Amino acid sequence: MPIGQAKFGLLGGVASLGSLEFIEEKSITSSTATMEFTNIKESEYDVHLLQYKGFEVDASNARPVLRFYENGTLETDSVYQSAHQQMRATGTYSQPSSTGHSYVRLGGGGSNSNDPDNGYVYIYNAGKSNRYTHTNEHTAGIYFGDNALISEFGGSILPQKSVVDGLQILTWSVGNNITNLQAKLFGVKQ
Repeated sequence: MPIGQAKFGLLGGVASLGSLEFIEEKSITSSTATMEFTNIKESEYDVHLLQYKGFEVDASNARPVLRFYENGTLETDSVYQSAHQQMRATGTYSQPSSTGHSYVRLGGGGSNSNDPDNGYVYIYNAGKSNRYTHTNEHTAGIYFGDNALISEFGGSILPQKSVVDGLQILTWSVGNNITNLQAKLFGVKQ
């Protein structure tokens, strides 16, 4: 067997370390407030990957965000922390950060069908009751303010030791709904 085959390929029909295992796929095609993943198999995976594409909303200035369920209860308090870098094709660069959001920040686009937001989020330690759950994100879309490309990457943390057993995708603007979104959740085999 060539060196590396066990790490990157299949060994005896068993998925190798680091391979993705599909958990669930969801889709929104009409005005809906949230997308929920309630069976993330947090006891089976230390790392999850959430991929999303085509995030569109029914109003402008409504970027995508993520919240966690802790033991079945949605965490909506301003306890999430984030540090991001944001770049726009116009040459604008910023470093948005916070120690008191009520969500995990995702992308900066998505106001209508001309500028859907797309991205991925790695989620670490969701099922570990003695650890914080943290993420890293990378997104791209068209910024609603100037109709130019926006790319954002960074990380967030829920600084509470708890079991995260669900995910919710929504908009950061109260009262705005998601009109289009496709998302897939994977577990990363350890």
